[in-house]
Amino acid sequence: MITIYDDRYKVEVVNLILHVQNVEYGVGISAEEQPDILDIQSNYINDGGNFWVA
Repeated sequence: MITIYDDRYKVEVVNLILHVQNVEYGVGISAEEQPDILDIQSNYINDGGNFWVA
């Protein structure tokens, strides 16, 4: 089921993003180096956008 992001999913979303970036693609980046993923609400949703999770 696809649903709109809520902060209760934050840990899982950040872990998934970091896994894809660092394990699957070998980027070597931390969450702190991309603060947008640490505050999805402010960076993607509050300005009229959205962020979905499944």
